[in-house]
Amino acid sequence: MTVPVAFGIAKLPDGMDFTEAAALGLAGTAAVDAFDAANVTAGQTVLVIGATGGVGQQALQLAVRAGATVIATAHSTEEIELVTKLGAAHTVDYRSDVVEQVRSVAPEGVDAVLHFAGDPAPLASV
Repeated sequence: MTVPVAFGIAKLPDGMDFTEAAALGLAGTAAVDAFDAANVTAGQTVLVIGATGGVGQQALQLAVRAGATVIATAHSTEEIELVTKLGAAHTVDYRSDVVEQVRSVAPEGVDAVLHFAGDPAPLASV
C-alpha cells in the first residue's frame, strides 16, 4: 500500500507498539491545540484537569517541557505515580474539592487551566 505524505505519515516512536502509537494522533493534536491556545510559558503555573487521560498526559508533558510548574489531577496511587513520572510538580485529588486543593498549592491562583475532564464551572475561580 502506498500512502501520500500529505496524510500525516510519521515514524513509529522507538519502544512504542502500533496500538499505543495509534492514539498519539488524535490525543496529541488535541493536547497541542489546547497547549497552544493557553500560551503556556516558562515560569507559569498550569493546572491540568484530566491529567491521567491520553490528552491530559500529553498536555502535562508539553507544559513541563515549556518550563511551567504543573499541578495535575489524580486519585489513585498509580495515577499519582504516573503524573509525577510525567513531570507534575503537584497533584490534587479530583474526587475532593479541587479548587481548595489548588489554592493550598498555589494561593495566588494558576496562570492556565488545561481542562480535559468533568465540569469546568467550579474552576473559574482558580
